[in-house]
Amino acid sequence: MQNLIAAIYQITSPFIGLVWSNAPTLNQEKPLSYGNLLFLGLLGVMIVGKQLLLSARHLRGRVQVQLERIEEAHWRSSMQNGAATQVNANQIGHINFYQQSMPPSSTSDWWQRPWGIIGLSIIGGYIVAVLAKLTGMV
Repeated sequence: MQNLIAAIYQITSPFIGLVWSNAPTLNQEKPLSYGNLLFLGLLGVMIVGKQLLLSARHLRGRVQVQLERIEEAHWRSSMQNGAATQVNANQIGHINFYQQSMPPSSTSDWWQRPWGIIGLSIIGGYIVAVLAKLTGMV
């Protein structure tokens, strides 16, 4: 395993040497060492960031569906009023979709999902460990 890591380092160091020089070093004897805490903090931030991205992507899809429903409702209302069936882009642009009711989401919030809970617990543990180091408890 050590030879594999050394070979990967030799191959990639000309390209991402900055990452290798700033990577946290893990210490198995001291669980609250700086490298371990930095690694856990980065891991927690990555997990929470991924959950935020997934939640934003889901919300973007819901908003897009709602916008399409608003366009269809406007076209239907213009046809029912006996108006011409042509709807120009300026008319659609004046529809306020913020006042439209959005159906409730079937999924829970990102912090209630398993990966969100894991990410928040890692970040919470990281904050507690940093505070313990700052106050001299460890």
